[in-house]
Amino acid sequence: MTYFIIIEKTTNNFSAYSPDVDGCVTTGKTLAETIKNMQEALEFHLEEEQTLPIAKGLSYWLARIDQISSNSAQTLFIEISVGKEVIGTQNAFIKMISQRGISNQLEVDKSTVSNWKRYLNNGKTVSQEKMEEMLKKAGWKTTSHQAWQQI
Repeated sequence: MTYFIIIEKTTNNFSAYSPDVDGCVTTGKTLAETIKNMQEALEFHLEEEQTLPIAKGLSYWLARIDQISSNSAQTLFIEISVGKEVIGTQNAFIKMISQRGISNQLEVDKSTVSNWKRYLNNGKTVSQEKMEEMLKKAGWKTTSHQAWQQI
């Protein structure tokens, strides 16, 4: 996901935060260090989230600039991409069941995984609830748009 970041120059350093991710802030002595620190802070912060915050994007926040920034000449607005690929439920499920040893991780028989693969290859479906249950059990996270991210 790509999150909007605000970086402000202070007297002695830079500070950064994302209005999309409450409580995720950092500082750095240089602009490059601040951006690197923010990337790490976002990744760390989002690891702990069960549901990922919606990334509203640059145009959304620039339309609301008075709500998020002092609008100083020493403010920089950027976007930072974090995390892994975000995909739909069925595609995430297909990717998950293709992993080696997944039956042990999910605590299901190998034949169950084989049946899921066969159903999907033949154009049939596995229930949405079952796919979501297994994705969560395998450690995938969902965004608020029912898209999935492998952790």
